[in-house]
Amino acid sequence: DALGFIDASLDRSLTTADIVAHVGLSHVAVGKMFRKKLGMSPQRYINNLKMDAARRLLESDRAFSVKEESAKLGFSSPAYFCNAYRHRWGRSPRS
Repeated sequence: DALGFIDASLDRSLTTADIVAHVGLSHVAVGKMFRKKLGMSPQRYINNLKMDAARRLLESDRAFSVKEESAKLGFSSPAYFCNAYRHRWGRSPRS
């Protein structure tokens, strides 16, 4: 249920608190569940999904600006998106 919720919510800023509210478990329980099943925190999982989606968008259609792409993926700012992309992929979104 949590993973489906995340997949359906990638277009907005999503936090562990949102997942907790959706599934009705405690913050600690959600964190333990993610670490046990996926080997990472909920926020790391969300960020990984967003970065994978960003890479697919860039590879499929370079018509999006960085600002449009960051908004489409629910990042709070294009600068934060660029930093996260660079951290994950080792290059900027437009290089």
